Amino acid sequence: MTGWIAILVSGASGAVVTLVGVVTGGMLTSRSQRRQWLRDKQVDACAVVVQQSTTMQLALLRQWKHQDRPDWTAWNQALAMIWLVGTPAVRDAAKQMDRAFWICGTWIKRGQLTSEDAWAEQRDALELSRRDFINAARREPVGARELVSDVPVARPPLTEIRQMFGSPPVPGHEDVAGHEGEDL
Repeated sequence: MTGWIAILVSGASGAVVTLVGVVTGGMLTSRSQRRQWLRDKQVDACAVVVQQSTTMQLALLRQWKHQDRPDWTAWNQALAMIWLVGTPAVRDAAKQMDRAFWICGTWIKRGQLTSEDAWAEQRDALELSRRDFINAARREPVGARELVSDVPVARPPLTEIRQMFGSPPVPGHEDVAGHEGEDL
């Protein structure tokens, strides 16, 4: 009888070990898939914020030059997604970028943005906040070790542009780059 018990215990213990391995493997796989899904959602949400920040900057420029009211809907939707899936550092960087947009928009509404130099200063603040957001996104969801130190445009400073091309174009007339007076 003891031989049969040893065989049963041996078989049962083998089955239990196998079952524990399968359950543990399933849990680890599920956890890994959830992490990957969240990371993908974070990267997608960050990309949308970067895209919408460019759209908002152009909308603020149109508001300043042509009194067009910007539509904040897509920007606010992008921020909502960051609040849903973003890490604290990414949310903070998005908040700082949103703050820069609101300050610029308020200056425009109040008529306090009165010159190309004033726009250039606000534009530079917007681009620096975008760079800071990109770095937060690169650090956390992307996991990049290298951060960017420059802004995501290669525009020369306003003083250099004026040295190269003279004073700004009259709105509605094409400038040298083929844009209609729109200096991002």
